[in-house]
Amino acid sequence: MQTDKITYTTKYNKRFFTEIIFFQYYRQFSIILLTLGGIVSFILAIGYLLSWNPFRFHSFPYFTAFYAVFVFILPVLLKWRIEKSLTNHALMEKTIRFEITEAEIQIFYDQNEKVIRWGQLYQIKNHPKAWILYGTPQSFFYILKNELAPEQQKVLESWMKASLKLT
Repeated sequence: MQTDKITYTTKYNKRFFTEIIFFQYYRQFSIILLTLGGIVSFILAIGYLLSWNPFRFHSFPYFTAFYAVFVFILPVLLKWRIEKSLTNHALMEKTIRFEITEAEIQIFYDQNEKVIRWGQLYQIKNHPKAWILYGTPQSFFYILKNELAPEQQKVLESWMKASLKLT
């Protein structure tokens, strides 16, 4: 069954939204901070092993322990901050209606309307639960796969493949 328009209404799923935002934040911060921390830790570890000890570490390389704790605490703190910021976020309570055609995606919520042509999308990610459509590297919206009929999913996927390389 071929369709020329897919229409559905949804509310944002807080758990899934948190998962996506967490991944974006963690990827952004972890690459920078953990790389810098790893380099500093490596340099200090080499200095410790060669007996260069500017911080007067005598029996144990505390900087390595600090770095390891930081690696484990960073994800917990990021997730807590994201969940806290989304707790009372107005977007989580709004009903969102999507009208998707071969040429564009229209998004309606409250008194707002956004129209995005397929060619304007930055990237499309095929997540196991949803298609994540990025307008820019930082802004996205998603379409949950379980909210569409199987034939709608096939049509939508063909439109995505025609417009952008699906990753």
